[in-house]
Amino acid sequence: MSLNSVIKWGCFLVVSIPIASGLAGFVSAQPGNKDDDRIINGQEVSISQVPWQVAVVSSSEPNDFYAQSCGASILSENWILTAAHCFVFADQPNTAAADIEILAGVTTLGESGSSRTSVQQIIAHPSYDPSTTNNDIALLKLAAPVGLNGTSKKPIALPFEQLTATWPAANTPATVSGWGNTSATESAYPQALMAAEVDVLTSPSETQCGSYPTGEYVPDTMLCAAEMTVGKDACQGDSGGPLAVEVAGTWTLAGIVSWGYGCADPQYPGVYTRVTSFLDWIKSEAPELDPDYGDNEEEEEEEEEVTNGLPVWLLYEATK
Repeated sequence: MSLNSVIKWGCFLVVSIPIASGLAGFVSAQPGNKDDDRIINGQEVSISQVPWQVAVVSSSEPNDFYAQSCGASILSENWILTAAHCFVFADQPNTAAADIEILAGVTTLGESGSSRTSVQQIIAHPSYDPSTTNNDIALLKLAAPVGLNGTSKKPIALPFEQLTATWPAANTPATVSGWGNTSATESAYPQALMAAEVDVLTSPSETQCGSYPTGEYVPDTMLCAAEMTVGKDACQGDSGGPLAVEVAGTWTLAGIVSWGYGCADPQYPGVYTRVTSFLDWIKSEAPELDPDYGDNEEEEEEEEEVTNGLPVWLLYEATK
């Protein structure tokens, strides 16, 4: 049996595949019998092609390449979405907000002129389970706006208009990106941002993803995706990054890189957090991300100005 067939990326046992020096320290402290994600058989891309992509880096390491640990997606100037397993562990202290920063608008890790944004709060889903990697989602509230510019720093849309029961459908093309390992058999972490075109392999109602044991893949909260012909996949170092689907010209976040057995193994596709299943939670933690947020405030203001079905000014005139 190959090494990749028995090692998962994501959370538990210490991974036997060597950890790249570019992820030393912070990443090696995130062991797992599920491997974290990396892009296999992808290609180099510019950040302008996936401007919602950001890197999660260790605040104690000044070199961006060595500091990078996970990926994440820009939702707004103040909010980032990523995977809970990047910060919450079963057998060691959880990562504190002061320990991480966000690096946005960058194609190459370590390039000059990059700037980081501090994180004010890590909000992991309360039902995240490190033993199963279920509910693997976390919000990062930034300490200052990330500085959107529409080209290299741009939010990705959340799938508020999509139906959880049907989207994304099987065979939907998607793009996964990140700075994770580019080899399924050795340590080969790139400085350049990578991306790969993959396919959603199962519908939301299908309970089996590849050859994973029954019960490990939970379709209500997980999404199955990979490219099975060439073997394009995510793996160590890409965890928390985006699985993006283009919907009528708008790039929309369908999944968050979460876990899998090995990398680019045809029996074991990549498993992602299903974003549509967590929209209510996202809105509860960050109400301003709700597309109806402004409308709700206006409705409340209008209600306050009406008493017993009559405008306040009319009641005032009637009682003079």
